[in-house]
Amino acid sequence: IKEITIDTVIRAGGNYELSLASYGDEDNIATIIQQANHFSVSRLENLSDMFTPVYHYVPDSKATGPDQVVLAISKNPEIKGYNKDSTIITINFTIK
Repeated sequence: IKEITIDTVIRAGGNYELSLASYGDEDNIATIIQQANHFSVSRLENLSDMFTPVYHYVPDSKATGPDQVVLAISKNPEIKGYNKDSTIITINFTIK
């Protein structure tokens, strides 16, 4: 399992997007395993047959301080085989 940590600063009401395509391949799926706490938008978008998901985050307009979301990129459980290529992505937001 690969673990990646991303630290970023965002303004309240700002917009953050992270393309997850480079972290996986066509037999992977992306999931949110720990949801953020102070958001108006925190979701995976562009979910299709191809692995092209984008994580989209917009902090609550009145939020300040830290927030965190944890994403997992792992083998689709509907496809047989060993899940040896999992990636955990932790995004630490500082909302200003």
